[in-house]
Amino acid sequence: MEGDPKEEGMRDWTRRDFVKTSAASLAVVATGRLGWAPPPKARVSLVPVGSGGREAAIRRAIELVGAPRVNGQWVALKPNFNSADPYPGSTHGDTLRTLVQYLRELGAGRVTVADRSGMGDSAGVMEDKGVLLQAQALDFDALPLEDLAPDEWLSQDAPVRGALHDVPQEHRRNGGEDRAGDR
Repeated sequence: MEGDPKEEGMRDWTRRDFVKTSAASLAVVATGRLGWAPPPKARVSLVPVGSGGREAAIRRAIELVGAPRVNGQWVALKPNFNSADPYPGSTHGDTLRTLVQYLRELGAGRVTVADRSGMGDSAGVMEDKGVLLQAQALDFDALPLEDLAPDEWLSQDAPVRGALHDVPQEHRRNGGEDRAGDR
């Protein structure tokens, strides 16, 4: 019979075969063999907003995990703009403002806020959320990721477990040279 698995060299698995193969596979993943190491442990802080307000809580949360060293660097922020719905549906405008201001206080050079809305047109969502006005007022770039042409992306090794990720290049519409390696 054509397409019969037994004719193509496959065999029936017993429960024992399945358990042994599954256990061996889990052992490989758990021990990090074949390049699959467990992810590094992240530092997390939870700070109640309380009477100090959102800005104070955000700043305290960052201080608890350790502020990044960004002096003179180009920093990209990836908010969560799923839609133009208010928080918690999308990143709160005060949160974005606080983060951009805090990065500037730490000495960040250029700041880019980049996102791709999962439920709509990112540029429209950014406009509806007031991000474009914030970008003008706080001097940061607002970048809807789906607006980038295919040649404005490049594949680059990511520092986490050697995975490959597509990242935006320094896009030419800003008149600059490609600087993806400078980030």
